[in-house]
Amino acid sequence: MNRKILKNNKGASVIEVLISLAMASIIILAVGSALSSIHKLNTTSAVKEKALAYAKQSMEIVSEIKNNEYACICDDSGTCTKQLSTKGNNGEICTCPLPSPAYKSCWLPYPDGITTDSPYYLNDNHQLTPGVENINNTPFTREINIENISGDSNRKKVTVTVAWPGSQQGIGLSTIFTAWENL
Repeated sequence: MNRKILKNNKGASVIEVLISLAMASIIILAVGSALSSIHKLNTTSAVKEKALAYAKQSMEIVSEIKNNEYACICDDSGTCTKQLSTKGNNGEICTCPLPSPAYKSCWLPYPDGITTDSPYYLNDNHQLTPGVENINNTPFTREINIENISGDSNRKKVTVTVAWPGSQQGIGLSTIFTAWENL
């Protein structure tokens, strides 16, 4: 009788092995797929983090140079009634649109020496230059868009966008700069 039981178990053990192999294959595929997704998320996250760092870097520089690029300091009398003023440190003459009486300065519609709309990039001397920047030895591009808010050149919306191949929109940062009174 023991022989009959052993003969019947031979076929069952082959089926058990096949079921075990199928289950192991499913588990291995699921783990492999999960690991692949985690790797892709980590790579995407690292690229976005790098792009954000490039955008922050530009925003900080634009924040530091905004008065050198845009500000007109009023004449020695402290008023802008003649609308003539001296720009920044280089002594260029510039004309302010009718400023508020409380202001002793104004911002011009365009950066120093530029007469075109955005986009801009920062050259090696941290000066705004028309165009889009290809960031050195990377697949990233960076552009800085600056627009006057509601036609007021004393308020500017600054948007820095960093893009890379395969990105739909890239990473963007925006802020608003205001020419405060008595610059």
